[in-house]
Amino acid sequence: MNLSDVICTAIAQRALLEFDYDGYRRRVEPYTLGYHKDTGNLVLSAFQTQGFSRQNHMPKWRLFLVVNMNNVKLLPAPPFNLRFGFNPRDKRLMRIVCTV
Repeated sequence: MNLSDVICTAIAQRALLEFDYDGYRRRVEPYTLGYHKDTGNLVLSAFQTQGFSRQNHMPKWRLFLVVNMNNVKLLPAPPFNLRFGFNPRDKRLMRIVCTV
């Protein structure tokens, strides 16, 4: 199973993902996997529930470059509830691979 498959499985199951990114361990609720409209990069739109960033705070909603996600783990947990602020028609993405 490749990384996109793991991410899409987590999205379909509304399961949490945990991974290393920019030197920090992150835990997120994954919502949409797609290609960024400006860069063409494969990105994950997710709500971060644990971990930090270089700015020393948890950024909540953000895009993660999939190529920079390491040690990705799908976590066994009950499905998460959809968060306020989720936009299934995210204009930052030109093509959606999978979404909740």
